[in-house]
Formats: sequence, structure tokens, C-alpha cells
Amino acid sequence: MKTPLRRRTLPVMQAARSVRGSPPAYALLTACASLLLLGACASPREHLYALEPPAGESVPAAAAAGPILWVGPVSLPELVDRPQLVLREGAFGVNVLEQERWAAPLKDALPRLLAAELARRLPRQLVLATGSLPPEGAAAHLRIDVTRFDVERDGRAVVAAHWSYRPADDGARRDGSAEARAAGTGGRGYEGCVDALRRASATLADQIATALSAAPAPP
Repeated sequence: MKTPLRRRTLPVMQAARSVRGSPPAYALLTACASLLLLGACASPREHLYALEPPAGESVPAAAAAGPILWVGPVSLPELVDRPQLVLREGAFGVNVLEQERWAAPLKDALPRLLAAELARRLPRQLVLATGSLPPEGAAAHLRIDVTRFDVERDGRAVVAAHWSYRPADDGARRDGSAEARAAGTGGRGYEGCVDALRRASATLADQIATALSAAPAPP
């Protein structure tokens, strides 16, 4: 159990009073007491996490010459669309971690991650996530409505979504749903939770790519 601040500082202040006749000692003890108070009032340090593919992975070069598939818009549940990392606790509980935060807004980071993972699985297309507006010349767009983006303290994660594929011309439209899970890694703390969400998102992209591969590619 932590000792209350008042009880911890009391011996220091009592010692300071006992040496009032000695200015140097009194000044030193007063400075120590001030530092103790400042330390107790200091804000906890924030930790930032990036939702992105592992370092070293790159989009296949062949995709640069293909038709453009725009990933967007991508929607998120309000519960997780916030700067803080959110953990699921039990059937109904949630824990918003004030000091554990995303390095970039999820509404920007998740589309980029999904686009990067789709690009690895659809090498004949140039897959892009460029915000709220499609890039010029996009042959098709893929809307993704994320319904679950959950992770528990032990690192188990679930990412689920409905998706719709719409070509710019009169080509075949496709709709579907996907759900992906990632097992906890154990012993990695919040970094492990973020990695589980990344791995589940990558598996979700794999499921969507598998469904799209049966559809005619954009011209």
C-alpha cells in the first residue's frame, strides 16, 4: 500500500522546523520537500502506439502499374474511435486507458493498414487509402464498416466488418462480411494488445481479398 503524501512529507517538514536556526540546512530540507510535492503532482507519462505493418514489409512493385482500388471510407465504432487504447473487460466492461494512446487517429491509421495488407494480397491492383475522397482515376472503391475492434488485456483481439465493393463502371458489385481473431501473445503488455489488433486486421484484409479475387478485376 502506498503511503499517503501527507504522512510521507511530514517527517521532512518536522526536520525542517527543527533546523530553522541553521539557514543552509533549512533551505536544503525545504527544497527537498518542494521536489517531493512536485513529483507527486507530476502527470503520468503517455505511451504512444502505431497501428501499421511490421517494419521492413513493402507493397509489391508490380501493383504500381495496376488499376486503382480505393479503400474508403472506413468507419469505426464510436467506443474505440478515440485517442486512447480501449480494452474489453468481461462481457460488458470497457477500460479506456488514458495514458496509452494511438500515435495517429484510428480513422486514418486503420484504412492505411488495411490498404497495405490488401495490396499484398491483390498484386494486380494499386490499393490506396487517401482519406475521405477517392483518388483521380480510381477504378473501384471498397467501403469498410468496422463493427468490432476489440482487444482484451491478455491480447486476444477481434476485428469484424461489413464491406462493399463498387466499381466505377457497370462492373459486378460485391458485398460481404468478415470477422478475424488473433490470439494473445502473453507477457507483452499493451504493445501485445496493439499487435493483436494489427494481426486481426491483417487477417480481415486477407478474407476480403479472398472474396474479391473471385470478382472480375477492374479494367
